[in-house]
Amino acid sequence: TLNANQDFNTKWLHNPKFQWGWSQSIMLNQYAGYFFIPDMKSSSTGTYLTYKKHFFNWQFLASIRSDFKYLTSSWKNKGIEHTDTRYFLNTSGALSLNKTHKNQTTEIHLSRLWRAPWINELYSNGVHHGSAAFEIGNSSLGMETDYKLEFSWSENNPKSQLFLQAFTSYIFNYINLSPTVEPVLTVRG
Repeated sequence: TLNANQDFNTKWLHNPKFQWGWSQSIMLNQYAGYFFIPDMKSSSTGTYLTYKKHFFNWQFLASIRSDFKYLTSSWKNKGIEHTDTRYFLNTSGALSLNKTHKNQTTEIHLSRLWRAPWINELYSNGVHHGSAAFEIGNSSLGMETDYKLEFSWSENNPKSQLFLQAFTSYIFNYINLSPTVEPVLTVRG
């Protein structure tokens, strides 16, 4: 895995409250011996922009991020070579308000996030030794998308702290590991 990140502070529009940057990740995987996930090449690129502003004792933060992920995998099954290439492109965003007055802090957050499925969620087929489970991927999985609203309030005193938080989250195309009724037995048990 190779990762690269760069952040830039800028006076874009003559306002130093903007920040932008990018990230790049490249992953290569090759297996030998017992199959769990296929050979894989993956590249992810993302760019983001944030904006901060203070007004009436409140701090406002807005951010937007766009990501592109390329994933190609190849494997043999019963002597037949298989190849699959997937592309994922989407945008995430968040808005936040927070205010600190004396020893109290109030925060409100609204966000939309997404993620592409991992290689094991798409193509695994074998014993995962870390979890002692036989996992089978689902190559038809799409992107997972989450919408979240969060409110928090805290009070800090020299001898105590009180923290209250409420949130709601709705997830489309939730990716999870679903157990089967019958266990899969292997030579190892």
